[in-house]
Amino acid sequence: MNNNLKVGLVLSAGGAKGLTYIGVIKVLEKHNVPIHCITGASAGALIGGVYASGTSIEKIEEVALSVGYRDLAKLIDPIKPSIALIKGNKIIKFLSENLFQERIEDFKIPFACVATDIFTGKKVVFNEGDALTAIRASISAPGIFKPVLYKNMCLVDGGLVDPLPVDVAKDMSANIILAVDVIDIPRLNEKYANNPEKLRVTDTLRASLKIFERRIIDLTLEKVADRNVVMIRPDVSEIRTIDFGSKKNTKNAIRKGVIATERKIDDILRLIE
Repeated sequence: MNNNLKVGLVLSAGGAKGLTYIGVIKVLEKHNVPIHCITGASAGALIGGVYASGTSIEKIEEVALSVGYRDLAKLIDPIKPSIALIKGNKIIKFLSENLFQERIEDFKIPFACVATDIFTGKKVVFNEGDALTAIRASISAPGIFKPVLYKNMCLVDGGLVDPLPVDVAKDMSANIILAVDVIDIPRLNEKYANNPEKLRVTDTLRASLKIFERRIIDLTLEKVADRNVVMIRPDVSEIRTIDFGSKKNTKNAIRKGVIATERKIDDILRLIE
């Protein structure tokens, strides 16, 4: 194996679609693929951060499969909807119970995640300091979670500015990048090809957001054209962003991650050897 290689695992935003990352990591571990750094946005920051902290992938899978709808309900702490729907304090407590280390510089694997300063629109990269603050900021979907106030910034979901932070992995000196992308554009043509006038507002808005995110990813990938990049794109067409709390859905998502990574494992092994 090349001693000079540095493998960066990059995990995109994507809500419950990010549960596929458990399957991805399981396959990488199975084939002894080294992971020298992890970057993530939103869901990628959550699962990637917990794993990078030193929590085993088996433990992460166990927790993911054990969390049901009632457990999720207990994590909701409502606030006045003028700013958001959920405070996020209970999420912080849940995170603290599953992080092996609470400061990023103490993590087993070097880690960075991204958030968005809603005041300026700028990307904020967390690669040191309090992991709870970093991950909580990165997953703060606007309107759902209360923004995180940090150093005169108002931080929300990192997926708004960098949904697949391969550029951050490059900045961490990764020369092989394993990019897992679960942001899919809804297949509206399959449903409305013959009746486009029946398109719903929600469908149009959701598709528009995904197209925007896809364009950001394409532009970000251009920044790592000088690196070896393996794209892993699990089939998440049947998984909704909000599909948390169901053991069946979680198992399906993990399986999708396994399948997608096994398809790419020969390419990955060739690069690291």
